[in-house]
Amino acid sequence: MRVGYARSKSGIYGMSKNGQLWKLRKCEKIFLDEDIRLETHRPQFKKCIDSLRPGDVLVVCSLQSLATSLIALMKIIRHCRQLDIQIRVLDQDINRDTLEALELAGEYQEAINQEKRGEGIERAKRNNVAFGRPVRISDDIKQKVIKMKNTGFTVKQIIEQMNISKTSYYRIVKEIGNSNVSMIVPHK
Repeated sequence: MRVGYARSKSGIYGMSKNGQLWKLRKCEKIFLDEDIRLETHRPQFKKCIDSLRPGDVLVVCSLQSLATSLIALMKIIRHCRQLDIQIRVLDQDINRDTLEALELAGEYQEAINQEKRGEGIERAKRNNVAFGRPVRISDDIKQKVIKMKNTGFTVKQIIEQMNISKTSYYRIVKEIGNSNVSMIVPHK
């Protein structure tokens, strides 16, 4: 079965919605995503891919209809190849060899990105950049915050001296309340 997919976003791909639909007219099914702003949210594309069966042909007007990045295109090509689905691109002379070359280029790009990401993480670690969620505020700091509050310091003075955010200050006050410092029992 020939299954067509088009994405319509004014002026970017050089072909109107009607122009794409005209080219896909020989397809048994046609899926159209209109006014797509993000690559990740294409509901009709997901339905299109889910409807494909081994032996089907996915027909698009251009490669830009399939994906806007080489890595995303590589994943789509790989998925279709694994399911024995052919891809037919109407506006470009794309054959199986070209698709395989694009898939290899996508894998290459993905490897480069992983290497750069790893280098960035190593560089950040050397510069003592902390990863993950920030450390919880210790009970000692909480005691000092409440003590300062009870002795008349302003919120601004407390957050500056204790080096905490305003949100953390109010969270501590809410957690411990307007009670005195003796209510906090340090964990041992």
